[in-house]
Amino acid sequence: MAQQPDIFLLLSECWFEATRSSGSGGQNVNKVSTKVILLLNISESNVMNPEQKEVFNSKLHTRISKHSIFRISSGRERTQLANRKLVTERFINLVIKAFET
Repeated sequence: MAQQPDIFLLLSECWFEATRSSGSGGQNVNKVSTKVILLLNISESNVMNPEQKEVFNSKLHTRISKHSIFRISSGRERTQLANRKLVTERFINLVIKAFET
């Protein structure tokens, strides 16, 4: 099994996008971009070696587009910052789980 890549270096290759959320938010719902999407281009990653990319693709294939973009999102919280924290934590947990033996 491939060794887990450095998660913090992998996070440095991610980018975040904010969109309008359909979740809770009171008067701000559909007006403020609170939903956060974490994206990572697997094929262009310099942190992962080919073996790690293969494990990542096979274990997390349901979250990877045909263009090799990994995507995870959250609109559950009321603020963009809270959703960013949530998707970051989910990303870390998914990567750890994918590389467990």
